[in-house]
Amino acid sequence: MAAFDGLIAGNYITWKNKSDTANIFILVGWERESELPKLPQTKDTHKDNYGILD
Repeated sequence: MAAFDGLIAGNYITWKNKSDTANIFILVGWERESELPKLPQTKDTHKDNYGILD
């Protein structure tokens, strides 16, 4: 139930009638852009004109 509470708090789902999980309404079905993991920025110095590493 804690996972559902987290989804409710994050406005991913609404669940007014908690008698059954069939009553869950999904508001957001994907990760929000701001919550996606960020890749570290690297400086590749060995790229040719096509972006392919030597």
